[in-house]
Amino acid sequence: MISRFVLFFCLGMMALFSREIEWSFSKTFDLKKDELIIARVSGNGIDKPLILRWTLYKKEGLVMLLKYDNIPYQFILYPYEDRKSFRLNLDSQNLPNHNELLIVFEGFIEARAKIKFLVQGDVNFEIIK
Repeated sequence: MISRFVLFFCLGMMALFSREIEWSFSKTFDLKKDELIIARVSGNGIDKPLILRWTLYKKEGLVMLLKYDNIPYQFILYPYEDRKSFRLNLDSQNLPNHNELLIVFEGFIEARAKIKFLVQGDVNFEIIK
């Protein structure tokens, strides 16, 4: 009886405090190998360039190169639910309600990678190229 109460209490608390993420920017790209996405992140004291491209697709893994705030990142995205996204904090400090970029790998068809950009927070995310 107590375990049921604990279960329903936990489920109720999760439903009460869970909320859907509101994305301030959302766009999907079909990129060829080494095709660049160049963007600018601005607002809230931020004005930084962002450059992204993919260089290799092998064994269902997409090797991505990202440069943000003059810091290079390299990561591999897979089409599996737990390894298909990369999360980047867009702020200089690690604040509780920080601005964030989520890069999601949605598939690979005919030598083109389908990549989705989602931005959370109150920054301007402008695609330059």
